[in-house]
Amino acid sequence: GGTGKTSLALSCAAELIDKYADGVWFVDLVPVTSADRLPIAVAEATGLILSSGTAEELGRLLDGRESLIVLDNCEHVIDEVADVVDALLEVSDPPTFLATSREPLELLDEQVIAVPPLATSELGSSPASELFIARAERVGATVSEGEFPAVASICDHLDGLPLAIELAAGQLTHMTVQELEQRLDQRFDLLTGAGRGRRQHRHASLEAVLTETWNQLPETEQTLLKMLAVFPGTFDLEAVEGLTAGSPVAVPTATLRGLVRKALVAATTDGDDSVYQLLETVKLFSRRAATDGEVAEYQDRHMGWLLSHIDSLSLEDQYTLMSFIDWYHRYYEDLRSATDHALACGQLDEAVRIVAAGGPAWYLFTDTRCLDGLTRIDGLLARDGLSSLDQARLRLAGALASMGARRADRLATDAALAVEYAEAAGDPVVLARAITVASWSTGLRDPDEALEMLDRAQRIALESGLLEIAGDAGAYGPVLLALAGRWNAAVTALEEQLAMGYAEDHLAHSTLLGLGGAIALLDRPDLSAMLMDEQMRAMREMDRPVPWNHFVIRAIQDATQGNHLAVAHELETARQRARRTGTDDGLPDLLVPIALAAFVDDDHERCAGLLGAVRAASRPTQNFGPTLIYHRLRREVGLPSQGTDLSDTAAIYAEGRDWLIASDAQSASAQ
Repeated sequence: GGTGKTSLALSCAAELIDKYADGVWFVDLVPVTSADRLPIAVAEATGLILSSGTAEELGRLLDGRESLIVLDNCEHVIDEVADVVDALLEVSDPPTFLATSREPLELLDEQVIAVPPLATSELGSSPASELFIARAERVGATVSEGEFPAVASICDHLDGLPLAIELAAGQLTHMTVQELEQRLDQRFDLLTGAGRGRRQHRHASLEAVLTETWNQLPETEQTLLKMLAVFPGTFDLEAVEGLTAGSPVAVPTATLRGLVRKALVAATTDGDDSVYQLLETVKLFSRRAATDGEVAEYQDRHMGWLLSHIDSLSLEDQYTLMSFIDWYHRYYEDLRSATDHALACGQLDEAVRIVAAGGPAWYLFTDTRCLDGLTRIDGLLARDGLSSLDQARLRLAGALASMGARRADRLATDAALAVEYAEAAGDPVVLARAITVASWSTGLRDPDEALEMLDRAQRIALESGLLEIAGDAGAYGPVLLALAGRWNAAVTALEEQLAMGYAEDHLAHSTLLGLGGAIALLDRPDLSAMLMDEQMRAMREMDRPVPWNHFVIRAIQDATQGNHLAVAHELETARQRARRTGTDDGLPDLLVPIALAAFVDDDHERCAGLLGAVRAASRPTQNFGPTLIYHRLRREVGLPSQGTDLSDTAAIYAEGRDWLIASDAQSASAQ
């Protein structure tokens, strides 16, 4: 309720009134509670007199009349309305019916038009905001331009529901927009009207509308709504089935379909998958309707479903399967919520299992989730009762998250501690993986020592039959050889690793694609191009948000082909995406493709200047790809002379991007 179905029906009827010679008639079905009252209500509204009160008699009287009959508020007698309308349509020349309901009548010739909530926008201007402002003016309030963002936020939190927005705007008679925005968690107590008559009875408050809707739901749909309220955001069928397994909701997909039909659950598609979401207002109401015991049970179910998937995989698979990394990305907000629930209930082991499993996913994140991961890891490390294996896994997760967060110091420290705790725990999976990760920071100062660490990691893994962990360690051998300046050996090792034929779901396969293009860039450009193309394909198909550094990789690929304008475009896309994280601007990584473009153009002076800016930057490059290209270009052209001011990387990036655009224009004019 509250989406404006009645208002829309009345508006349509008013526009169509001239097209129906025998009139447009409005039938309010709120007072109708039984099937035998339906024909009488329609007859009374259309000015007809029934002697028998049956649908058949009404059909004969309406036959041949060119009328539009609006049946409003059908939901509480939906089956009865469907039967009567079906009978009325059996006559030779029936009238036209327009029905409003929270679910379809499911008649053969029915044409269903969904009435979604009003669109909202973070920018302020939207149908929802316009309704709020118009309603505010009706109660004598004025919304200033400076309050538009707050209005947009209010409308978004109220899910664009017209009734909720109108009731909210009505509160401006006694509070400001900002005060209203701050109190939306009290919406059911706050959003009440002061009208009279039927609207005051049925739509007097947001809570009254939702209560009426709730009371008309079957018990299974009420139960499922209370269960779905445990999801922090969107959810899919896999999540619903996992949450409801063994519950009274025997066929969750059928029950979910009913809630979608009633517009209580929003459904969209994401590729081949259906994605669902509770409106925030419906979620809050469903949580209020649940008892404390039910809330605890559903949160336990939610956590149990997530843990069952984690525990179904070995530690080796958790560290090496890309499908698990994608799963962790997909359900990240659910995993955060389950961790909070576990800690609130004193279930430390459950929280550790969830958080420790996130290390490989955080390694591939490039946004605020890396920092969120580090915060959660630190919170768990501060607790008593952790085993050596817990410490090892959490430290390893911290090292992996540090990579995405550009915390080189923490990467080295946590990786070393992970090795120490894994040795104490005697776990070969975590030990071999921790040694591999520890080799990354070691490789920047002593590549030969790092290569020895990789050899040790592989020996430990192979002695324990951990072929996937051994493969993951081996995939970084070419990287460390390149960092040591042994580029020919790095390319040879890369070809040997590619010949191993790792499955696409193996992390080693992704590592070789992601870094192989950089390793082979100058010595085997054909191999480099093939690996970069394959990486682009894999990224397009991955089941997680495209990170900003993906566009840096695309810029590198464009730079090798001399496509300066494409480089500039990809870099600016990368920068904008990085800025959305709130913690990064993409620098100094963005300088590397520009330096490569300059090198390909034989502009070695410009290339050296950009490399110098990368070296002078206050933080390291975000991953190995740009790092490897930086080291290779530095070997080829060197660094600029001392005394050059390279501290302002943002200005140097802007100048470099301008050069890309200008040089592309010059090339075009020359042609």
